[in-house]
Amino acid sequence: MTQSLTPPGNARTAAQRQADRRRRLQQEGDYQRINLWIDVSAYFALQRLARRDAVTQAEVIASLIKQADQKIIDQLDESAPEWNDYFGHRRPPAVHHKESETAENSTQLD
Repeated sequence: MTQSLTPPGNARTAAQRQADRRRRLQQEGDYQRINLWIDVSAYFALQRLARRDAVTQAEVIASLIKQADQKIIDQLDESAPEWNDYFGHRRPPAVHHKESETAENSTQLD
């Protein structure tokens, strides 16, 4: 006798529940999915950290990123160009005003 791979009744498979969760998180807009490969020692360290603090691996990664980010932000001067560089805000290049150039050129000709 073979067993059916379809769950009985309205039961959802793990894959279906995971797909629902991913869709819900994407729709909420508070989360961004990442997919990455890390070396084995970092992977096992991530597992240990998550188990130690009884949190998910995603929570460990998010916490470490936020801590590193805040450390950098605390060292930056908001009025310095490095602040804009860090946040990806590029200042527009210096704009030459045609009026001042024309005035300078006419003075040089006199």
